[in-house]
Amino acid sequence: GRGEATTSSTTAADRRKKELLERGTKAILETFPYITKEQAIAALEMHRYDATRTMSWMISQDEIVLLTTLSDMVESNKKKQKKGDNTDGKTTETTSSITELPGYPENGIVGFLEEAKKNNTDQILIYRVESVSEIEGLRIRGALDRNGVTLHPGYAPNFLLPLASFLQLCGTEFKIFSAEENNRIYCDVRERRLRITYQSFSTTDFSPISVIPKGIDLFTEYKVVYDERSQRLKKVLHKEDGPVLYEGIKDRGEFGLWDGEPIHIYSGWMDGWMDDR
Repeated sequence: GRGEATTSSTTAADRRKKELLERGTKAILETFPYITKEQAIAALEMHRYDATRTMSWMISQDEIVLLTTLSDMVESNKKKQKKGDNTDGKTTETTSSITELPGYPENGIVGFLEEAKKNNTDQILIYRVESVSEIEGLRIRGALDRNGVTLHPGYAPNFLLPLASFLQLCGTEFKIFSAEENNRIYCDVRERRLRITYQSFSTTDFSPISVIPKGIDLFTEYKVVYDERSQRLKKVLHKEDGPVLYEGIKDRGEFGLWDGEPIHIYSGWMDGWMDDR
């Protein structure tokens, strides 16, 4: 009797282990599509076949995630868009989500932004995962703004996301990058700071005469804070995504003011930014 009970208990434990392994492997491969089944199994075995704990550990190792603009993502989780009645007279509901999240190509942020725009998913941000906890969730902070400019690592907004919600939505609202993609991202994070060459006209007026990366609408999408006392740029913020890293270069005649391009003159008094000092 006792031997049969022991055998039965062992068999049940083996079945439970097999079920956990199958479910965990499936969940991991869906969340991390670039790893192999053998790697997923090895990671599960390290964490006693607990899929949530395993993926928490894996996320902390990858450090980078991709997701929609946070406000849009939160709204898509809270609201359901109602469609018209079907033939049965019942109302159907669908949760809004983006169709496809782009990868991070070999040509870096330029190719990434082009692909995002082509897929109508240009309102997306890249975040670092700062910490992962089963209790607290994921704490993330922006790495690049929606123009691919490096966000200030100390002052960019950070957000806390429940771990269960992240794992459930991964692949639709979220995407985890591979190690190769991470390396490309970190190269761009190091290099993609704003480089603004400008001229000062008075204690309240300045004009940017060169902005790199090219194509950025400095006054529409960003707020530039100008220090009237030193007549130098004080900080630059993306109006939606937060402070960015920048290099302000005060031109002393090397560029020349009249170079065939339109001149935009910023007035702290006119725009009411004098108090932001």
